[in-house]
Amino acid sequence: WEVFPRTFEPSMGMYNSSENFVMETHHRQGREACIQFFATSWGGDGSRSPKGVDPNQEVSGACELVDENGAHIAPKCTRDGKPIELQRGHTYRIEGWDEPLQWWTPSNEIDEALKRNLNVDGGVPMVLMYEIRDILGVGENQGQVDLSAGDNPKILKHHLLYAADHHFMHPNYFRINGCPVLFLYTLRDFHHFVEPLRAAFRAVEERIGTKLYVIGDVIWWNPPVDMFPWDGYKAINVSAITAYNLYDAAQPEKMTGAFPWYSAGVYASFTPLAAKHGIQVVPYVSPGYDDSKMRGLERCVIPRH
Repeated sequence: WEVFPRTFEPSMGMYNSSENFVMETHHRQGREACIQFFATSWGGDGSRSPKGVDPNQEVSGACELVDENGAHIAPKCTRDGKPIELQRGHTYRIEGWDEPLQWWTPSNEIDEALKRNLNVDGGVPMVLMYEIRDILGVGENQGQVDLSAGDNPKILKHHLLYAADHHFMHPNYFRINGCPVLFLYTLRDFHHFVEPLRAAFRAVEERIGTKLYVIGDVIWWNPPVDMFPWDGYKAINVSAITAYNLYDAAQPEKMTGAFPWYSAGVYASFTPLAAKHGIQVVPYVSPGYDDSKMRGLERCVIPRH
């Protein structure tokens, strides 16, 4: 707030979205604006892949991910038989897993905030936008994400069963035709994804008694539309596709006032093949885009309209 001056100020000024008053205000404003749901970026319960961690780093403890009733929980850990508090960036051993698990406090804080948002009286329904790329330790601009590598399938299954036990069946979780909605961030970059996701989705269906309504972040400028794995999307029961964000710094000539025209063309190119595979297309709306103060003043800016 202090570092980057802004042209457009939020009506609430500087605020903390974790405060109860702010949550309640946002939900009230959402209701007044006839917003059907809020989608929140979500990285699971706080557990994630240890990719990028020194393999010689000492493991801080041993953890369980399932309680005595069979419900998936945030890791419950011990060291030398004594309970311990999870610490950010530390790694923990899970019985039956090949790799240790890392604890990532920000994801846990988001998960706890989600629970509070779900419980806002008269609040806007909530939806998870699952940031698989982040929880598997693969950042932006690093190509494809191999969901079959290492313990990735186990992490995915744990996270989605955790969501099934704690979120999907909450009365204020958004559903379409009775099916809880789940966004998959950058699905377009997933590699070897069919079996891991299909197994996780089946486990969720067995747990909650209904399928998920899966919306994939697929629509993008490249490759050609017919090169996307449409059969794979159908195999994991993708119900709809959309674009989380069509901003592309590599195409400055399109990131201008003409951005709506170019992005509409991208959407139009996906619609026929999506319809052929029985997949709906969710429109994308952006009031503009400017991250130059965070990522460099040389970044092109889409004017705000």
